[in-house]
Amino acid sequence: MLSRLKLPTREEVVKLAKVRADVCVSIYAETSPMKMLFDYCRLELSNMVRAAFTRLEYSGFNKRRLSLLKERLAHIAGDDDFCLNQANSVCILATPDHVEVYRLANHLNNQIEIADRFYLKPLMRALTFSQTALILALSENGTKVIGLFPESEPEVIAPPNMPENAYSQAGPPLMLPFHRGRDNTPDGTERKIWLSDYAKKVDEAIEPLTRQGDRPVILAAAEPLASIYRSVAASPLTGRTINIGPDRVADHELVNLARPALDEYYAMELAKLHALFETRAGQRRVATEVSDVARAATYGMVSLILVDFDRPMTGIIDENGDVRYTDEPGSYGIIDEIVKRSLENGARIMAVREPDMIGDSGVAAVLRYPLSPPEVRGPHGAMSG
Repeated sequence: MLSRLKLPTREEVVKLAKVRADVCVSIYAETSPMKMLFDYCRLELSNMVRAAFTRLEYSGFNKRRLSLLKERLAHIAGDDDFCLNQANSVCILATPDHVEVYRLANHLNNQIEIADRFYLKPLMRALTFSQTALILALSENGTKVIGLFPESEPEVIAPPNMPENAYSQAGPPLMLPFHRGRDNTPDGTERKIWLSDYAKKVDEAIEPLTRQGDRPVILAAAEPLASIYRSVAASPLTGRTINIGPDRVADHELVNLARPALDEYYAMELAKLHALFETRAGQRRVATEVSDVARAATYGMVSLILVDFDRPMTGIIDENGDVRYTDEPGSYGIIDEIVKRSLENGARIMAVREPDMIGDSGVAAVLRYPLSPPEVRGPHGAMSG
């Protein structure tokens, strides 16, 4: 399914967060990579697109602009190739002038949001704990990459530029058998050099697969190649290595061995987050109230933000970061807006479910410096400190 995914980069999300238009339609729809569900998924998606049009028509939205929006979206649900190449969810972000579509591994609930800006909070989940991973089955004889997904079949992936084996570019002398157990001989030194070069090329080949979202690499390799790869890899590796020569292990066995490593990786990431919040709380560099986090996000104080992506909260945040709760026309998701303002100032975003949250407001932030009391203001209403 990895080949079906299309995730935005962080730069694209920041750009999307800045979009303002007379109408921004955000559609999140559950889909499926299973061909037997093709007709059902296309019907559901068509119904959601029509529902968005109906809401705009009832609101009295400009007919000419609505016609442009319909043109942008008309081809999506009717495109067989598009509907046949789906993952577990689709995100459609459209204005009358432009449309972006992303295919996600996460199972997201069907929802439609219409405002003057895009609704991006569900997309954040796909970019943080996506529950997808790559199994890198690495040996001197060759490398196999397997995509691992939360509720779908694993998929063998063939990245371009993957070296055939450790010695495919070594030339005739180096293709001769190496002497085992002679690490201090020229043969042993030469072998390590070529294994290191091989590991670097493998890492370069899988880099495009790890570039977007949180997609850790679970390494399956025997020594010394496992240690050599870990020493040169730039890819996000899980802490646990499957210490096994993968040449003679079936794919399903690798998958069974890899899933506990993925669960362990996410548990450790959450534990690190909670430990960081505890440390920063003692330094007065944590905010857990919506009003405090909104102000901090507005003034670029947030370095990391944790959000409950299932928590609905509608209102308006003004230019000073003050929150007003309302569902009047022009309102939008408050937590979504806090996330956007944090993104624009370089914060790391972590979207989690309620049991993994800090506090009970639906949002919590680690700050770059201590939050001043609300009454302490600098020039033009900006917070001092």
